Amino acid sequence: MRPDWHHQAACRDHDPDLWFPRAGQNERVELAQSICRACPVLDQCRDWVDRHDPPYGVWAGLTQGDRDTKRGHRGSYRSDPWIKAALTHRCGTTAGYARHRRNDEEACQACKTANTEYNAERTRRRRSRKSDA
Repeated sequence: MRPDWHHQAACRDHDPDLWFPRAGQNERVELAQSICRACPVLDQCRDWVDRHDPPYGVWAGLTQGDRDTKRGHRGSYRSDPWIKAALTHRCGTTAGYARHRRNDEEACQACKTANTEYNAERTRRRRSRKSDA
């Protein structure tokens, strides 16, 4: 169950993948942190993070390394239903297709369709630019 303040969170309207960047995606970390810094419920989020100890991702503007440093030790790795819900990808998007690929699993039909449509549009734009030149 999500906390009541969650509905006011600045992250609510952004792609959840932004808060779970892969290694080396520093720009994504910085973007997520900047959104968190401007969030109207940052204090409530930090309280939630302190109580629930999420195992990875950017939470309340803090990376796992930031949270470990704040605690002074390596945190426990828990399985929280809210974290699992936040990690679910949106099928029918290119981000959903990419997550299937990262997880070495067969992409669902909705994700395959979204990826195919994206690639077709990208190819069309490239060809259009070449013909304009």
